Amino acid sequence: MDPSLYQAITSGDLNCFDNLIGKNASKLFQVTADQENTILHVAAKLETLQVAERVIGLCPSLLHKPNYNGDSPLHIAARLGRVRMCRLLINCADLLEVEVEKELLRMQNLDHDTALHDAVRNGHFETVRLLIQQDSQLTRVINKAGESPLFLAVDRRSYEISQHILQAAPAVCSFKGRNSMNVLHAAIIRADFMHEVMRRCPSATFECDIGGWIPLHYAASSGNSEVINLLLHHDISLAHVKDQKGRTAVHISAKAGQADVIQKLIETCPDTFELLDDKGRTVLHYAAKKGRIGLLGILLKTLDLDYLINARDNNGNTPFHLAAFKRHFKILRRLADDGRVDKGAMNNAGLTALDIVESSTLPKHHIKARITRILIKRGSLRSMEQRAIVKNTKQKAIEAKKQGQTQKVENKAQPEESKSQRDVKEKGKYNLVVSTIIASITFSAICNLPGGNYSDSKDNHQIGKAVLSDDKYFKSFIISNSTAFGLAFTSILLHFLASVSAKRRVYVYARLINIAFVSNYISALLILSAYIAGSRAVLPKSLADDTLTQSAVGLLLPEFVVDCTSHFFVFVARHQAPDGS
Repeated sequence: MDPSLYQAITSGDLNCFDNLIGKNASKLFQVTADQENTILHVAAKLETLQVAERVIGLCPSLLHKPNYNGDSPLHIAARLGRVRMCRLLINCADLLEVEVEKELLRMQNLDHDTALHDAVRNGHFETVRLLIQQDSQLTRVINKAGESPLFLAVDRRSYEISQHILQAAPAVCSFKGRNSMNVLHAAIIRADFMHEVMRRCPSATFECDIGGWIPLHYAASSGNSEVINLLLHHDISLAHVKDQKGRTAVHISAKAGQADVIQKLIETCPDTFELLDDKGRTVLHYAAKKGRIGLLGILLKTLDLDYLINARDNNGNTPFHLAAFKRHFKILRRLADDGRVDKGAMNNAGLTALDIVESSTLPKHHIKARITRILIKRGSLRSMEQRAIVKNTKQKAIEAKKQGQTQKVENKAQPEESKSQRDVKEKGKYNLVVSTIIASITFSAICNLPGGNYSDSKDNHQIGKAVLSDDKYFKSFIISNSTAFGLAFTSILLHFLASVSAKRRVYVYARLINIAFVSNYISALLILSAYIAGSRAVLPKSLADDTLTQSAVGLLLPEFVVDCTSHFFVFVARHQAPDGS
C-alpha cells in the first residue's frame, strides 16, 4: 500500500485522500503487505468514519472484501469495539440492498467466526447489542471450534452479554460449545445464570462433552455446592450419569477432594456411593488413592461402609492397597485403625498392603521402618510368600552372626535400607569429628581469654580474673563461646545416644544425627560471632569501626575462593564427561 495513502487514512485527512485517489483510482484496491488489509480495513481499524464512508461510496464491493484471515472490515470493527464504525458499515450495506446487509453481518472468516463472535470474545457489549439488533440469527451461528456466541460469552465470564443474548434472542440462540460442551458446562460458577439457561433449555443438563462430562461433573470437580443443589433439584438422576471412564459425580468430587460436595451427595443420593467406575473402584478407592484424609474421615464416619471398605477393584486392590501403592501413610494409619478393614487382604498379584509398603523404595528408610512397625502393631499381615522371605532372611542373618561373618544380608523386602543406613552412619561419623573440633576450640578459647588475666595486682581478689571483664564485647565473646561449647557438647551426647539406638530404631538414629548436625551448624555461627566480639574487645578503639569489615573479609574471602574453585571444577567435569553421561 502506498505510504502516503496509508497515512491519509490513519490521520483521517479526507482532502489528502481525495487528492491521492483522484490522481490514481487504482489505489482503492491496494492492500497491506502481510495481512492483505484493504483501505476499508485500515479505516475500520482506526475508526476514520469520513474516509470509510468515502471509500464505500467509491467502491461498495470493499465491504465484503476479506483480508488474509478472511476478516471483513466489519470483523475488524467489531473485534475492536468500534460501534460507530460498525453502524456505518451496516447502514451503508443496508442502503445498497437488504441482502447485502445480511450477507455482510453473516460473513465468516477462516475460523468461521462472525463479527458477533469477535465482539463477544472481546467483551464489547454495545457492539454485541448492535449486531443482535440487526440480525438475531447471528446467535445461532457456530464457529469452526464449535462455539456459539452465547457459549463464548459464558466461557469468558461476560455475564452481561450472556444475559442480553438470552433475552434478545431466546428462541434462536445456540447453546453449543467446543468439544461437545454446552453453555451449562461453562456456567457452573454462576447458579443464577444456570437457572436461566436450564429454564430455556432443560435438555442441556444431560448433554456431555467429548470426555463424557455433564454439567454436574464440572460442578462436582469445582466444588460448587449451590450449582449441584440446583442441578439435582432439577433431576436427581443426574447423579447416576457416568463419564467415559465410568465415573459419576461422587467419584469426580472425591478425586478433587471436595468434601462439601461429598457431604451434600451423601444427604441427597447416598445410593450413588455404591457405584463403580470402569476399573471397579468406589469412592473410597478414590479418596485413598488421592490421599484425601479429611474426605476419608467423612466417609468412614457418615456412611455404613462395611460392604465397601474392603471392596476390590479389577486388580484386586482394596482402598488399603491403593494407599500403600501411593505412599499415603496418613491414610494407611487411618484405615489400619479401623477394625472393619481386612489388613491381610491380597490383591491379584498376591500382595497385602504391608507387602507393598515393605517393597517400596523410599529415600528416607526410617519413615518406611516406622510405618511398617505401626502397621504390624495394628494387625497388618504379610502374604505367605513375604513371610517366607522375611523368615529366610532372619535365618541367614543368625547363621552369619554365629559364624562371625560380617557380610551384610540384604532383605529382599527392603533392598534399599542397607545403603541408606550406611549413608546416615557415614554422615554421623563426620558430624562427630566436627563436634569434637568445635568443643576443643571453644574450651581452648576460654582458657586463653582475649586481653589475658591479672597476674599481679594489689587486690588479691583480682588475680587470675579477665582483664577485659567489664568490656561489652568481651561479654559477647563469653556468651557466644560458651553457647557454642554447650551445643557442641550436646552434639557429642546425641551421637552417643544415637549409637545406642542404631540397631533397634533406625529412624530414631537418623533423627538424632540430624539434630546434632543442626547443633554443629549453630555452634559454627557462634564461633564466628565470638571471634568478631573478641577482636573488637582487644583492638584499640581507633580501629574498632574497621574491625567488623576486616573480620568479615578475612573469614568470607577463603569461603568465596573455595566456592568459586569448586564450581569451576564441576563445570570442567561436566564438559569433559563422555557423551550420554
